[in-house]
Amino acid sequence: MSTQDSAGPRITGLGQRRPLATHPLFRGLSAAGFRRVHERIREIPFEAGEELVAEGAEVSGMGIVDQGRLELSKARGGLWHQTLSEVGPGQPFGLVPVLDGGTSPTTVRARTGGSYRLLDTPTIRVLLTEEPEFAVALLGALAERLRTLSDLSGSLSLHSLR
Repeated sequence: MSTQDSAGPRITGLGQRRPLATHPLFRGLSAAGFRRVHERIREIPFEAGEELVAEGAEVSGMGIVDQGRLELSKARGGLWHQTLSEVGPGQPFGLVPVLDGGTSPTTVRARTGGSYRLLDTPTIRVLLTEEPEFAVALLGALAERLRTLSDLSGSLSLHSLR
């Protein structure tokens, strides 16, 4: 399913496939770190409307969208879901449970068909301790998500969710 070259597996970026090594999370990795990622990352296809992760579920790693779009939402009263954000090509999801060991705080559902890359939690934890550039990049991705959710929270504070 994936194409490869000397830079390893490719992920989608802005509508075209690019080497995984150019992704902001991985471009600062040492050769050993990149080999570790290359050996452990796997591609998972999805269909439009498919639920990839249920809110409250255990997760096995962090995903990075390769192709397509995903919606991250939170259940509200068991009747509907509030969309918190969307992620597309090159964007990670599932950061929180990988970092804190908890369950998924959101439901992840495919808005379109596509695929994502899954990097398992044990590999991520090794990279965090051995690859400072990866740790800084992952913190940047987490900060970006926090900023998005903070902006959403500000706009929702003017509206009742009940």
